[in-house]
Amino acid sequence: MCFSDAARRAGAAATCLILVFSLAAVFDGERAYPYGEGDGCPEAVTCAPGQVIARFERGTDAAGMKSAFSRAGVSSVISAMGPRDARDTLLLELEPGTDVRKAVESLSAEPSVAFAEPNYTRAASYTPTDPGFPYQWGLNNSGQYGGTPGADIGAENAWE
Repeated sequence: MCFSDAARRAGAAATCLILVFSLAAVFDGERAYPYGEGDGCPEAVTCAPGQVIARFERGTDAAGMKSAFSRAGVSSVISAMGPRDARDTLLLELEPGTDVRKAVESLSAEPSVAFAEPNYTRAASYTPTDPGFPYQWGLNNSGQYGGTPGADIGAENAWE
């Protein structure tokens, strides 16, 4: 079968979304970085301090973006993300002392901003519940069945 480029992109996007939501099940809510009062991250959620992700509506000019950045306390664009033909989602660095929550609120209030959110972070923390896992000494060799403890690939360490 021959599929159009748009159909292939839509299929790839759907596959990525399924993968992201599937992987979300193995992520926990522990903070990846130490935070204090006023970090701006919602409670029980981790986000990179001093960073926001935002996307502007198509057709927004540089002057409009710069004006929105100034009001929200954005100091620089760290990177542009998205498909090759539309890198319109921006990872933004905030000025020191700028509250993430307030920056998100300020950007969200701009009519030229499609969305703004903290740069949420997640850490993988998962050990398989496979009943055969203890028998797979190559993943975690604890000396079971007379083997040599530690003679494995350290899979559990990679999952932490």
